Amino acid sequence: MADRFNLGSFIESAAYAALDEIFAEFRSDDGFARPSRYEVFFFPPVSRSQTNIFAQIMGQTVADQTARKTALRCESFEFPGRNLDSAPDTNIYGPEREIVQGYSYGDVTAVFQCSSDMKEKRFFETWQRLAYNPQTWSMQYYNDYTGSIKIFQFNSITIIIIRNSKRNTKSIGYIFIPILERFS
Repeated sequence: MADRFNLGSFIESAAYAALDEIFAEFRSDDGFARPSRYEVFFFPPVSRSQTNIFAQIMGQTVADQTARKTALRCESFEFPGRNLDSAPDTNIYGPEREIVQGYSYGDVTAVFQCSSDMKEKRFFETWQRLAYNPQTWSMQYYNDYTGSIKIFQFNSITIIIIRNSKRNTKSIGYIFIPILERFS
């Protein structure tokens, strides 16, 4: 009877079953998002403004596929966080507490590889200049400088579409070009 029931093999088979269950979760369609399996699309605003020269330049960048080529050079992309906006509740006695009065989103952060002529940087600078008229310094309307970004996350079978609508290029970070790398 002792030969028929081996506690060690029972525990070992239970451990393998648990591992198989974990690996199955990783490999399923509901598994993890895979890095470097995404594609970013920009849909910059196309303004009909005759007074802002950069509206016409942005129309040309869409026509000559600069927006598409810039999106292909996306090295990394950070999704914006969501924040709960709160205010102190002073209508009660005792310690103050915070009550939620709305929500807001953080900034979208992306890193792009630049070509030798820096046309990717110029693309984002042109997008920024749609917010104001550089000749008159007057601010433009919201719909004149906001566009949309779509991110397609690829997994093994399906495509997951994440939309991030109504975005503008609020800031362009520094570009780090180490001088020692040009000699290597």
